[in-house]
Amino acid sequence: MGRLKGKAKAKKRKFKQKQKQFSYENYKKDLLSKIKKFEDPILNESCELVDEKENIKDICKLMKKVLGVCENGVGLAANQVGYSKRIISIQPDRYGSIDIMINPEILETGEEKELLIEGCLSYPNFFENVERYKEIKIRYLDEEFKEKEGKFKDFEARIIQHEIEHLDGKCFIGKAWSEKNKKDVEQE
Repeated sequence: MGRLKGKAKAKKRKFKQKQKQFSYENYKKDLLSKIKKFEDPILNESCELVDEKENIKDICKLMKKVLGVCENGVGLAANQVGYSKRIISIQPDRYGSIDIMINPEILETGEEKELLIEGCLSYPNFFENVERYKEIKIRYLDEEFKEKEGKFKDFEARIIQHEIEHLDGKCFIGKAWSEKNKKDVEQE
């Protein structure tokens, strides 16, 4: 059998490109389906501290993959993908690196707050104004379990505060969504 030429070669190349695109779309769809949504009970649970002896590499890897395929996601908490562990991932710059923070805790807050609109991957297409501190200082462990402290401002501070709320089983966006749904049901 000879090599493909001309139109047959172009047709085969086009077919391979479609297969590749289809397989990426399925991969992305599969990862996005791992995000717990709306009334999933794990979203209301307070997450457990991670012990330094625990192997959490798979959880961190999954969180990075999921956040990496989210078009509008900038942060993700472990309980949003089904793990009740105190781990968050953030990606303030859509094309930047994804950072993992284990057992994050807020040590200090600035005095100034800001009211801005927020969304949440667990409550898609629902947005609400949320007041947050503009500056925070936190302590956390990185993926190698090295203790770190850092000061974060503005957008990064907002993301971290949102994700830490998830770890505490709280989410202002989820609460607002529930209240809106309750009102909608009552009006029917």
